[in-house]
Amino acid sequence: MDLKRYTHVDAGDVRSLLLYIHDDVYADDPDALHSRERCSYFVDVLLLEVPDIERRNRIRKSYSSYIARILASFSA
Repeated sequence: MDLKRYTHVDAGDVRSLLLYIHDDVYADDPDALHSRERCSYFVDVLLLEVPDIERRNRIRKSYSSYIARILASFSA
């Protein structure tokens, strides 16, 4: 397996990919918990620098399992 390293220069492409995966996985799910808006908010927090490091870390921790489930569903 080859690992790639991404930087902030790639943030737009990574954001688009994660939202594409989300849309594919949750296309028919009416649950607001899986809304595109919620996912895009989290992706933006992950990819953008949030000045408040403690706030950013709390947000990342609370949503990391959510993104992991999206990625796992896509690869299944």
